[in-house]
Parts: sequence; structure tokens; C-alpha cells
Amino acid sequence: MRTVKNARENFPMGSNSVRISPSGWASFAGAMLLLGASLQTACIQKVEKKEATVDVNSSTYNPEVGVVDDNAGFYVRAVAVPEYTSYTHLGATSDYTYSGSFSYNTKCKVDVTSADVTTKDVLCYVEAEELDLYFHGMTIQFNVPSTSCDYFRFMPPYYFKFPAGTGPSATRYYTDAAGATVDEINSPGGVPTCLFDYSKDPVPGPNCCFGKYSATVGAWDATAGAPNYTSSIADWGGKAGNCLSGPAIETQPKDAGGFPLADLFFVKGTGMNSTYEIKSPLSKGLSSNIHIANYFISTTDYHTGNAEFPAAVRNASNALVPANPLEGGFTHTNYGGTTNPYYDFTCFNRNREAKARIRLMIRSWDFEGMTNIAGGYVPTPGNEPSYGGPYHDYEIWEDFKGAVVAPLPYMQGYPGYSE
Repeated sequence: MRTVKNARENFPMGSNSVRISPSGWASFAGAMLLLGASLQTACIQKVEKKEATVDVNSSTYNPEVGVVDDNAGFYVRAVAVPEYTSYTHLGATSDYTYSGSFSYNTKCKVDVTSADVTTKDVLCYVEAEELDLYFHGMTIQFNVPSTSCDYFRFMPPYYFKFPAGTGPSATRYYTDAAGATVDEINSPGGVPTCLFDYSKDPVPGPNCCFGKYSATVGAWDATAGAPNYTSSIADWGGKAGNCLSGPAIETQPKDAGGFPLADLFFVKGTGMNSTYEIKSPLSKGLSSNIHIANYFISTTDYHTGNAEFPAAVRNASNALVPANPLEGGFTHTNYGGTTNPYYDFTCFNRNREAKARIRLMIRSWDFEGMTNIAGGYVPTPGNEPSYGGPYHDYEIWEDFKGAVVAPLPYMQGYPGYSE
């Protein structure tokens, strides 16, 4: 059995991210330390070169998992299952304006040797019906030829389910002669409070408030006729990663801030053919398809941070506009870290220059069905005439685009939302 060396790295690779170094350290939101990546070994069942005999995007045939097919190219596809039909196909590639899509017959694959970079940085779609996705989930297969890449990186999507951030730098209050708390600064009722700590909400949520603060507490001194204050340094106790959600949060190891680390493999001379399983929302007790179906409409460059992107994955400050589009990502500088809205498959050379990338979006179709794949899908409005239920039964990212004012862009701000 041949092996490929496997490690982890932070994703996306912004200016403040740690590179793949077992002993590397970098800052997290000005205070947190990122964990070094540890080398591991992952086995490929077997590696061989053979001719591709069928379309890798067939909805009824699956190439053998673990068999690297050099002739099939660098591809990504949804694994065909007998329970339902899905289609994987290429989307638009020119100028990195990921909009629209082509026909079912355009394979989601890349020629890594092409001199045209616009054909090596592609967006692909998987089309599936909403109840099929909700009930069954999906498995993605990918093939990295042995002659194409030195290293291969994979990262599934993740996003902020709640806003996260640094807490106030100071709190203060004192207890007066009657036992009431007064002179309150960030301490209503004598309880230090941070906007990003949801653990004290009526329905408790995560603590995503991080950083240290000066806690000043006083008691009334009747002799002096004034409060006596004492101060100490305290920690808000949370971390930004506590507010993250998505497939990557389930399957990837985390850094010190709770952010997922990408899988990184050394594949030179061996290639890689493997799968990634996305659990069904039903099996997770969820009520929407947001966890699995990461599609949303965008007609502009992905790292401009415009309002077409849901705020939970949007670059709040537009801080990261990399020189090499293949190296791009989202940076939430206001919320303590990065996000990734795509199933991201990237091929690197030994200098860590990206040679090719496939980004995958899964679309959850409702009443309209898988008919308008060349255009942008939006939820079907209205109710079914027979039973009165909505045409659009399971919420997706398109339901959460729009306003920039918090908390509405974040999913918990929508009445009745449940991921």
C-alpha cells in the first residue's frame, strides 16, 4: 500500500494565517495562538493509471474509490446513489466572476497543465432536490492525478452562525449601602456582559466573546462615604470558533481559536482518489439545508465582500484581495478569523503556488425542480395549492442575503430560524 503524507493548515491563507509548519505559531485576533499542524499518514487503497471508461459525472456510475485515474483529470463529482438523482457540472470560469452555469454535460474537471489560468480556477455545481438532500445527505468524490500536483488541499465550508468578537476592555460596578449595584459599566446587575457571549441568553448559545478585560468591583464604605474599588484582570472566556458551524466544524481538526484546519496531502507521484461524506440535515436534527447546500447567487468577484454574499461568510472589511486569485479567501477581521463558503479542492506545487482549484457549490431545488441550471436559483415563493405548505420547504443561503446591519445578516437574527 502506498501512502501520502497528510497534515493540516489554516484556511484561507490570509496574511495572518499560519503556514504548514509543525512548530509554527501565529497570532489569532491579536491575542490567540494557533496550533501547529501535526503530520499524519493517510492510506490510499491503491494507485494505478488507467483509461477513463465512462463520464465521471454520470448520475448512475461511480468510478472506483481509491483508484487514481490520471486520464480522467483533476475532477470533483457527487457520488451516484440509487435513492435519488443528482448532477455535477462546471460553472462559469472567466475573470473569476462566478455566475451562472453551463449544461449538465460540462464536467467538473480541470486540466492542470493548461496555460490559461481562467480554466484552472473553476466553480462547479451539484444539482439535487431539496428533500433528497435533507433526507440522504451527499458524498463527494475527487480525483487528483499522480502527474498533476505535488500537494493537494481540501477544505469544506464553514460559516459564522452567530457574530463573534473581542469583548469590552473594562467593566465596573459597586454595591451601595442598600445592596443595589450602581455605577455600572458593561456590568448590568453586577454581571460583566459582552455582546458576543450568548451563553446567558434565554435560550443559551455559545460564548464567542474573547480577550481580557479589567474588572473593577466596589463596595460601599460608610465611613468614607464612598465606594472602595478593587481591580483585576479577567478573561471573557470564549473564542470566535465557538460561533462557527458547517461541515468543516464536524470533520476538521481545530486551531486554538476553534477554526477548522484544511487537510493537506503530499501526492506527487501517487495522486489521490477519495471521498468526503456530508451528513444529512435530518440525521443532525436540523430543519434546513444550510448545512449541506452552500449555494448562493453571486455575480461579482468572490473577494469583493459585496452584499450578494451572506454576511455569515462575507468579508466584513474587504481586507483580503490577494494578488493570486487562486490563493483567495474571506477574512472576518471584525469577528476574529476566517470563513469559507465553498467545498474547496486546491492543487499546489512544491513552492506552495496554486496550480489549479475547484470550488464546489451544492444547490437545493424546490418546486421549480432542476430546470434552470443556466441561471441563478432563488427560492420559489408561494404555497402549494393542494396542501397549503410552502413550495420552498428547506431554507438555504439565498434566504439569508441582504442587509449589513447586525444581527439580521446572521442566521440567528431571523425569526424562527433553526439551522
